[in-house]
Amino acid sequence: MRIAGRHGITVSSPKQLAGNFNAHLRSAVFVFADEALWPGNKEAEGTLKQLVTEPVIAFEPKGKDVIQGRNLVHLMLASNEEWVVPAGKDARRFAVFDVTEGRRGDTAFWERLNSQMENGGYAAMLHDLLSMDLGDWHPARNVPQTQALADQKLLSLDPVMKFWMEVLERGSVGLIDEAEWLAGPITLKDERDRLREEYDAFLKRNRVYSAKATSKALAAAGKSFGLEAVKLDRNMGRGWVIPPLSDARGMFEARIGADGLFG
Repeated sequence: MRIAGRHGITVSSPKQLAGNFNAHLRSAVFVFADEALWPGNKEAEGTLKQLVTEPVIAFEPKGKDVIQGRNLVHLMLASNEEWVVPAGKDARRFAVFDVTEGRRGDTAFWERLNSQMENGGYAAMLHDLLSMDLGDWHPARNVPQTQALADQKLLSLDPVMKFWMEVLERGSVGLIDEAEWLAGPITLKDERDRLREEYDAFLKRNRVYSAKATSKALAAAGKSFGLEAVKLDRNMGRGWVIPPLSDARGMFEARIGADGLFG
């Protein structure tokens, strides 16, 4: 904020960041959003993603026509909440970091740091940032895969992926127990109806009214950990084949970027 000067602003509410009247963002180069967003707000989520990636966005001054303008915003969010950003399975917009508590209460450290920044530190930081050679680095390809980002992906999972995570964690499907699933791939036919019923109960238990329990949704989400819809023999029709439990769990973890998710 000190470096950006009049082109830096702090926002503290969703309206200031993602509301209709956003003319204050037109000249903003750096925006610090302090506890300003709830990632479950779908409307705010769309605006947030536009701020991160779109080169041109719409600005709406109060009482005036909407105008198009160059998006100059560089965004930083801070929060004490567990869920901070809407990070999907393939999230490429957010670099997420947990802040260490190692310096909590270390007054002498913060006094030295603040003194250094006030006596040339801001200018030195700006110099370092401007002169840093980024080479071919690109944010969409090089987002740091941190545990904090993995945690955000887990919290942002859609209902069907959360349900599959429960299934993989317990390690059983219908009459197929964990030992059988660990031993090799499993084929589901009649168990598909049982899974759909379980998913429906999961949605009701979690009061999720925006999703429907369908076999199609389950199959589509299952592809992320190797589920294949296959044609069985002539009498059995179609079914699903899922890799061995350890492989399926590994693929799920790799998709989320969270090692050791299933212990």
